Amino acid sequence: MLWLTQWQALPYPTARTTNLLFFLPSSLIASCCNLKNHCLSLSRAFPGIAAGCVAALLFSLWGQNLDSSLLGKIFGGLLLIIGMHELLYRPRKAR
Repeated sequence: MLWLTQWQALPYPTARTTNLLFFLPSSLIASCCNLKNHCLSLSRAFPGIAAGCVAALLFSLWGQNLDSSLLGKIFGGLLLIIGMHELLYRPRKAR
């Protein structure tokens, strides 16, 4: 996304659509391979898939009414929070 918007000067909606078109087939192939190799339990993954689809729909509708600079700041804050969590998180030891 950064490459497409900053250095290739694509408009953000076009870059977002391009990113989505590359992500969806690769994620579908990876999910099918993991399902085939019994590394993915569909019964455990389905609630997350359903919640993700609902959240994506709601936030895409909400995001249409926001200024793109505010949306970028919210996304940057989310990435910062996730990054700090990944750096500072330590799994609990099993008892």
